[in-house]
Formats: sequence, structure tokens, C-alpha cells
Amino acid sequence: MKRIVMLTGDNLRTAQAVAREVGITEVHAELMPEEKLELIRVIQREGYTTAMVGTV
Repeated sequence: MKRIVMLTGDNLRTAQAVAREVGITEVHAELMPEEKLELIRVIQREGYTTAMVGTV
């Protein structure tokens, strides 16, 4: 994997703590479902193949 991104509705502080524990360096927090979807689309347009764990 070239890029691991966390997209979450959780608050930024919580998201950063979890990301730090599992080694994720790119975190986007406090997102609504439609914001997560838009970020996934941006990542795909950048040429990345995406996989997702969780719900949109």
C-alpha cells in the first residue's frame, strides 16, 4: 500500500490518537458521510485504487 488515509466523523484529537497507535499519518476528522465520499473520489481521481473499511 502506498497511502493509508483515515476518514472519520470522530473529533480530530481522538482520530489522531487512534491513527498514531496504528501508524496512519494522514487523518481527516469531523467529517460528514458526504464529505468522506468526496475525499474518496478525490483520492481516486489522483490515481489511487481505494479500499474502505467502515461505512460511508
